[in-house]
Amino acid sequence: MGRTELRQKILAVAEEEGVTEAAYALKLLQSDGRLTIATAEKQGDTGRQRTREYTVEGPVAMLLTTTADTPDAELAGRCLVLHVSEQPEQTAAIHARQRAAYTLSGAATDCDTIRGLHQNAQRLLEPLGVVIPWADSLTFRADQTGMRRDHAKYLSLIASITLLHQVQREQVTPRRDGKRCVVATIEDIQWANRLMSHVMGSHLDSLLPQMRQLLVLADDYLQQRSVATETARHELRFTQRELREAIGWSDRPLRRQLARLIELEYVVAYRTGRGNGREYQLLYDGQGRDGQPVLLGLIDPNSLRSKATRSEKKPCTMARTTLQRGEPAPNRHPIRPPSGGLRNQC
Repeated sequence: MGRTELRQKILAVAEEEGVTEAAYALKLLQSDGRLTIATAEKQGDTGRQRTREYTVEGPVAMLLTTTADTPDAELAGRCLVLHVSEQPEQTAAIHARQRAAYTLSGAATDCDTIRGLHQNAQRLLEPLGVVIPWADSLTFRADQTGMRRDHAKYLSLIASITLLHQVQREQVTPRRDGKRCVVATIEDIQWANRLMSHVMGSHLDSLLPQMRQLLVLADDYLQQRSVATETARHELRFTQRELREAIGWSDRPLRRQLARLIELEYVVAYRTGRGNGREYQLLYDGQGRDGQPVLLGLIDPNSLRSKATRSEKKPCTMARTTLQRGEPAPNRHPIRPPSGGLRNQC
């Protein structure tokens, strides 16, 4: 590939197996935003070999599909893994679409035309930076090293949603570099939380009844304790004895179900330094009781509304740009997102 042929493009591969030999290069391209390789080649006039360096610039968005139950762990760590729905309703919808392709109206549908419409719609977007006013207040799980990349995915998802709504969002211009940025809203964070929970979250319905009961009881206990002591939930820790006395369970079932919740990462255990003593912290905060998937550690966006006024005073001086409905943004041109990816450029 040429130096800039992949820059700001989507690299779509039908089967992950097709890039097995190039997996190492793709990982570097995703992590570093560019790929450099040195190769030996012969000179035409002398026949001697010389070293030549080739560079491919990113960033590149990758879209891979696979039927394997366990995709490449290193590549999966750099991507969001979406699973195909296996519900009967989804299968019925696929059957209906297959039958429609053999009807007069279905035969007239051109997939290339639909694809072109999507591409042209994306070209209407401008390569703006993204500012998340409440970035310092956002939370994410931090009990595993793999959450470092997942946290970056979460922030990029918020930025992507904001960028797609750039015409409806407020725009600001930092006077430091003069590059315009679009400002994220609480609604963008709500959508990102919902999508991340759907992709990476777990369902409480998958827990055994006793495990789910203990989880709910422990959540209620910590909620009452948080109100009584005026302490934030994430700062509270408890011992087995405290939990046992609070919910009225006997020792053996409590130990067994608590150990399972630790394995499933709903609870994290800490050594106290006194023999085998341990304290526990509940990562679950009451989400998903209605059957929705839950991703532990995300802040409730509604709690950010009280900080909206204070967050308007940003550390960098901004010149605000207000667009009327239907008014085109100045200097509009085909999309070429910033070379550093979607991030806070202010």
